[in-house]
Amino acid sequence: MNQYKYFSYLKTRSKLSFLYRKYFLYPKINKFTKDEILDVGCGIGDYLSLTPNSIGVDINQFNINHVLDMGLKALLLEGEVFPFDEEKFNSVVMDNVIEHLSDPEIVLSEIKRVLKKDGNLIIGIPGIKAYALDDDHKKFYTQKTLKDLIESFGFTEIKFFHTPINIIFFSKYISHFVTYSIFKKNC
Repeated sequence: MNQYKYFSYLKTRSKLSFLYRKYFLYPKINKFTKDEILDVGCGIGDYLSLTPNSIGVDINQFNINHVLDMGLKALLLEGEVFPFDEEKFNSVVMDNVIEHLSDPEIVLSEIKRVLKKDGNLIIGIPGIKAYALDDDHKKFYTQKTLKDLIESFGFTEIKFFHTPINIIFFSKYISHFVTYSIFKKNC
């Protein structure tokens, strides 16, 4: 899917979806964030618009232009290196992004580099039904395969939960089912 089509697709989210994120999901995620937050794959800025101490990065110029037009902070990723100093952020959020990456190791190395020691990495991955609905998805992760990958980069999983219902069974049946895992950077 080209960048404009993906930007347009993101703009079709419903008002109910935004309200769910604003009043339920993001407050739950933000229990595990602190101080400066990096939103990797910030999309159209929903998380940024509700979290004032955050900055986003994305590879889609249309997304970045939209976020900047909203008066929010975001930068276009034009290579493999994030445009930030080492250990700049206390928290990194990557919500429904990693499944779009053919080679997540590069992004994970950069996240590790810019995240402070003992900082939290929050990753959301789609359930079975949601994964199948997007042609741009490259790799399916279970909570265990994600945990194994992220822990190989020097993180420890401290918590995980499923939304909107905290029962994995619904992963096959609910298109908005997501598993969130919270990891702490060890070193």
